[in-house]
Amino acid sequence: MVRKKKVPLSFWEEQLAKEKLDNKDPERVKFIRNVLISEYTSLYEKFLDKGNYKKTNEINDKIHELKKEIDVSSKEEVVWLFEKKALDYLQKSSYDEAISYFKIALEKSLVIPTIKPEEIRNIKESLKKAYFEKGSFYLNQDKFDDAISAFRKILEFCVENSGKKSEETKDALNSLIICYNQKGEYLAKRERFEDAINTIDKAIEITNDMGIETETAKSAKKNIAKIQTLFAFNQIDKGLYDSAINHLKRILDMSLEIYGNDSEEYIEAKNNLLKGYNAKGRNLLEKSRYDEAISAFEKSVELSKDGKTHYSRYLNDSIDGIIKSYYQKSSVYEEYGKYEEAISNLEKALKIATKYQVNKIRTSYITDKLFLILKTQYESASRNYNTQQMREILDIALNLIRSGYNSINFDENTIRIYFEKIRNQKTEEGQRRTKEEYQERKREEGKEKQEKKKSIVDEISIKELLIKFELEDNGDITKEIIKEQYRYWVDLLHPDKNINKSDATIKKAEEKLKEINIIYKKLIEHYP
Repeated sequence: MVRKKKVPLSFWEEQLAKEKLDNKDPERVKFIRNVLISEYTSLYEKFLDKGNYKKTNEINDKIHELKKEIDVSSKEEVVWLFEKKALDYLQKSSYDEAISYFKIALEKSLVIPTIKPEEIRNIKESLKKAYFEKGSFYLNQDKFDDAISAFRKILEFCVENSGKKSEETKDALNSLIICYNQKGEYLAKRERFEDAINTIDKAIEITNDMGIETETAKSAKKNIAKIQTLFAFNQIDKGLYDSAINHLKRILDMSLEIYGNDSEEYIEAKNNLLKGYNAKGRNLLEKSRYDEAISAFEKSVELSKDGKTHYSRYLNDSIDGIIKSYYQKSSVYEEYGKYEEAISNLEKALKIATKYQVNKIRTSYITDKLFLILKTQYESASRNYNTQQMREILDIALNLIRSGYNSINFDENTIRIYFEKIRNQKTEEGQRRTKEEYQERKREEGKEKQEKKKSIVDEISIKELLIKFELEDNGDITKEIIKEQYRYWVDLLHPDKNINKSDATIKKAEEKLKEINIIYKKLIEHYP
């Protein structure tokens, strides 16, 4: 089928001029006028969309001149004057004045029956365009609240005139969401994360109220997750680990709900939460708060238990953190002579290393330390003729060797020799020592052990107090250092310093200050 070629506008303009000159056929003149009014109305829309308000105004004048020839009413003349004034203001970027005049023109046109629907539609489009230009102008200047106000007007206008589910309304909603997104990103770049999150939340709330899901709305949800993640890691940098982890948990829940557990967004959110737990664990490990560090790392391990490879890197970090915590905890116990606890913690570290197939270098590092403590303890038990303890230590060593762990300190032949030594030693001592000498030695050892135990308990207690007081036990602690640290705590936690904070924060500060006062008294009494 051959497509008809569109008759150019100039043809109708020439025909009208010719017919008016001949003045023979009034009906044909009227027909050509109506054709030209229709063509000019289409041109009006095109120039308006392109933002060419000068041409839009010229076309509006031509429509008006043609209608005057048909004997336009005085009421239509008023509408044309207001519309012309509005287009003049729009051309000069005087948006508020343009909006005001377009509103008047629209209001008057709705009550004049001779004005055609397409003309009314053009006035509505002009009013919407004025709001759009105003919003875009403010958006380019980062005046987000003014821009949001303008785009909200467009959305309300589209809902009222086109309906909630129309394409026009969707376009208007998208423009408003983009505006909220830009404001959120602007605030996030200035580390005003909570304001940024609240801003984009409003956009999501509007889309939920409208019951419309668009790609722009989805991008807002992605954007809020991105900003919440930035906020969380900003809090981690400030040491606010629990708050950061709570934010990362919410992001994970939102990603699961929106994208599903196989999506890239969900995997990324989960990795970020793993990193949050690991960061908290490392911080606690540095502060020698081993049990709390282990708890944080274990939560990370638990989170990675779905068997997927996406989290292997962060899972390895978590396992490494648990092993380090047990290892360093055992070293503290060893330092204070609490060897049973030291051995127990090394066994836990070894169990984790075996379960997750940690590399041989790290495993050997643990076993060498464990076998060394066992050997030291065996020799100590041997000097004290404690055959029961000697046997228990050898049993532990033998089980480790049979489980495949090697050591330069123990092997099966060495253990057999040690067991033989236990039997011989027991016989020799029974012959060599009298009952009275043995009992006297036991009394002396008991007394010494009691004093040592008391000393160890006191040392551990003082060490824990120093950790809570945030002082490093480097052997140079003096009363002046303690007093200086105490002044730091008082300055930080005093009620006058926390007046503008939340009730929960003030209460925590009061409780912490009470604890600091008690620690301070004990440390002042202990150090010379």
